[in-house]
Amino acid sequence: YSLPLRMPDRPRLGLRSLDAYPILNQAQALENHTEVQFQKECGPDNKCESNLQMRAAFVSEQQQKLSRLQYSRDVRKLLLSINVTNTRTSEHTGEDAHEALLTLVVPPALLLSSVRPPGACQANETIFCELGNPFKRNQRME
Repeated sequence: YSLPLRMPDRPRLGLRSLDAYPILNQAQALENHTEVQFQKECGPDNKCESNLQMRAAFVSEQQQKLSRLQYSRDVRKLLLSINVTNTRTSEHTGEDAHEALLTLVVPPALLLSSVRPPGACQANETIFCELGNPFKRNQRME
């Protein structure tokens, strides 16, 4: 809807007309509360109870999980694989997660090379990855 706005003309002399100004009706309620329901997959209680799980592991360039990270002067890159899921378990329903965000702080001693997939995250000293809005039930992101 639209609400046109018109500023009243000011008379130069005399009393001003109140016709162009809003008037509060004392018999009318000053507040009105309305609950608006948005379509979301949150069950009958309309509360989303997600089950976000995150797993992270250092991996080789061939994406093989490293059981132990050892220091070596020859290693020029550290690869970190992060997997986020939202799945149902016996304890949690895994409903849609809204405004889901993954944040990773990169220590000053490390120089960030890249984030994959490109465009999925904003990266500086802190990496912000939007997982989706909503991050759906049974969704997975790596």
